Amino acid sequence: MRIVATAFLLLFGWFAQAQQANNALLKLNPLIDSIYVQDFSDKLIIGVYLPHKFLDFAVANTKRSTTELEYEPSSRASIGGCFGYKWFGAGASVSIPQSDKDRAMYGKTTRYDFQFNIYLRKFVVDAYFQSYKGVYNANVDEFIGGWNSDTPFPQRPDIGLVNMGLTARYVWNNTRFSYKSSFDFSEKQRKSAGSLIFGLYAFINGVAADSSVIPHYARSCFDENIMYSSYSGIHLGYSVGYAYTFVIKKNLFFTLSVIPGIGAFASELTLADGSVVYPGAKASIVISSRFSLGYSNNRFYLAINGVNGTTIAEASKAYSTELSYGNANVTLGYRFNAPRLLKQRK
Repeated sequence: MRIVATAFLLLFGWFAQAQQANNALLKLNPLIDSIYVQDFSDKLIIGVYLPHKFLDFAVANTKRSTTELEYEPSSRASIGGCFGYKWFGAGASVSIPQSDKDRAMYGKTTRYDFQFNIYLRKFVVDAYFQSYKGVYNANVDEFIGGWNSDTPFPQRPDIGLVNMGLTARYVWNNTRFSYKSSFDFSEKQRKSAGSLIFGLYAFINGVAADSSVIPHYARSCFDENIMYSSYSGIHLGYSVGYAYTFVIKKNLFFTLSVIPGIGAFASELTLADGSVVYPGAKASIVISSRFSLGYSNNRFYLAINGVNGTTIAEASKAYSTELSYGNANVTLGYRFNAPRLLKQRK
């Protein structure tokens, strides 16, 4: 835990120092190139959105590349609202109750999911605190031949998933490329542009169950060393990737960002018999991606976008773990001239 705490402090320290340097350079460099990016930060932005947050877990037999056991939470629809002005923005959503049919088919998931995606001029910061309890086996048909898709999926109400993490990344071409234009809509990308993205990350994640995470019908496909009831891992590393926004006929846009990272990984396993195993430090891969597709003019915007992450770690020669997390949204909004009261307080 001390290692993770130190990593988080280093990330925050790096971010704070970089932001101070960024502020000092603003006097020497233009904030944005107006030919490429249009600024709407003086507008009051109000929108509605349909969010979908997720946390999925999979364990794979590395000796059999085609064998992977996938656990997912039951889906839950939500609706929310958001607003933004200048540097400040906020949003909140409420869940729509799950239908009896869906609950019978996929089970019930209890979740606490807090995700923060912060878009600054030169930096992008993502923070996660996710805790899910109750999942179902989404690919049961790969283990049970002739599986009827109309039958309720095998459910594991005892399995809990946890993911906590922080990433801080620098946008190299920050005067011509804008993440804001595709995700918080306080800017608009006027011409196609891209940027190199690099930064640091730290994650703690894991899974816990009352018995082996490998169900009885799938045990023939996995090594005995994978029969564990809980797993926890720590990931620390750096990432480098690229982002690009295509602008089509002025108002249509498509943004894609892929940022792979590599770092150190340490884990702890509790086997089904209660014994604890420490596989030792190994390398892991963390992949972050973003996408956004939509329409944006000077007032109105409509988009489908998402932020996704995956941590992949080969904990031993027998198995690897994969945790996927993030969010996807359908969002609709409008930019208003700011009320006089807000302008007086700027």
